[in-house]
Amino acid sequence: MNTPMRFLLTAGIAFSGVLATALPSLAHAATYAFVNQAQEVSVVNADNWMAALTNALNIDVHSGVLLLTSQNSSIVGTSL
Repeated sequence: MNTPMRFLLTAGIAFSGVLATALPSLAHAATYAFVNQAQEVSVVNADNWMAALTNALNIDVHSGVLLLTSQNSSIVGTSL
């Protein structure tokens, strides 16, 4: 086997390994609700609560995040 083919085979196997380990973390993303600065309930998708806090845009200083078990939650979009 020549050198370019060996390199492509090695790179393909390495990429497959990286992809296989990255996909499960994407599959477990959940939806979290939070209160934004306009006092409205918004949602963010994240892998865990810490990522949800980090990715929640305009989150109120006194807000946390709440894991939603249903996409049809009546709390989303309401004002407080």
